[in-house]
Amino acid sequence: MHGVAWQKRTRSLATELFQLAAAAEQPVLPLRRDGLARCFLASLLEDYANQQLRHETLDEAASVWEQQTLAQICDYISLQLATPLRSDDLALHFGLSRHRLNELFRNLVGQSASDYIREQRLTTAREQIETQGLPVKVAAHNVGYRHVSNFTNAYRQYFGVTPGQSQSSSIQQ
Repeated sequence: MHGVAWQKRTRSLATELFQLAAAAEQPVLPLRRDGLARCFLASLLEDYANQQLRHETLDEAASVWEQQTLAQICDYISLQLATPLRSDDLALHFGLSRHRLNELFRNLVGQSASDYIREQRLTTAREQIETQGLPVKVAAHNVGYRHVSNFTNAYRQYFGVTPGQSQSSSIQQ
């Protein structure tokens, strides 16, 4: 389900579930883990359904120009993650006002341009850490964070775990 914007509740359930899965076996843990897994799955499906409904409604209302412009902006963002990306500069680059840029993102993506950029940076870094085995510092730099401490704080806030914990869990698997 790549591309689904997980709500905070779903992310926290996932974090708790993965932490329980890593814990030593105790008699009560399998029941708790099973219950958490069901809550997580229900929450994930709810997030997915809400996003699909929002996209269907918005895609019908959005003009072709808006959809194409947003696609171009998103492509540009994915290519420029390592560079500083500010909403003002992005709007200027595409000939839009900052207000219009954020309006496009809010209407078609459901979040502001800066939230979208942050999400792209963090998910890209997570993929690099977990699948490519890159060191946290390298992944942070690859997605535009100059200070690892800022990256670690943003990562923990978004995913509920530190990048080091993600790295450790991917190594164990």
